[in-house]
Amino acid sequence: MAQRSVQPRTEQSANAANPQGTINGLARALNAYKVYRSKCRHTPRWLSSAKTGNLEFIQRRLREGQDVEVAGDWGRTALWMAARSGHTAIVAELLAAGANPDLGDSGLDCMTPLHVVAWQGNVEAVRLTNLYLSIHLSIYPYPSIYPSI
Repeated sequence: MAQRSVQPRTEQSANAANPQGTINGLARALNAYKVYRSKCRHTPRWLSSAKTGNLEFIQRRLREGQDVEVAGDWGRTALWMAARSGHTAIVAELLAAGANPDLGDSGLDCMTPLHVVAWQGNVEAVRLTNLYLSIHLSIYPYPSIYPSI
C-alpha cells in the first residue's frame, strides 16, 4: 500500500477555507457585474422617447425611416414602451407606421403591447390595437397560425 504524502497548506488553500475570503471574492464579482449591467442598460433615444411621450421625436424619426420593430432590453419595442406608459397618441402613430402589437417581449410572461394596454386599462389603446389586428390578420399570409376570430 502506497503512502500519500501530505501537502503543506499553502496561502491559497488557506484562503479557500476562509469564509471571509470567499465572501470578499463574491462581493467583488457582484460589484463587477453591476458595473457591467449598468453600462448595458443604455436605452436608445427612440425607445425612451416612446416611454416618456415625446411624440414630436417619434414622428420625426418615422419620417426619417426609423425601423418600428427595434427592441431594447427584454425585447421591448417602442410600441411596448408607449403602451406601458399610457401614451395613446404614440401608440396610434406607431400602429399607423406598421408596428406589430402582437410582438411579445422576452420576459417571463412574454407580454405583447396588446396585453400591456389591456392590463393598464387603456380602452382607447386597446381599441386601436384590436382594430390593427383585425385588419392585418385578415390579410396575414399565414392565417393558420392564428385561431379564427
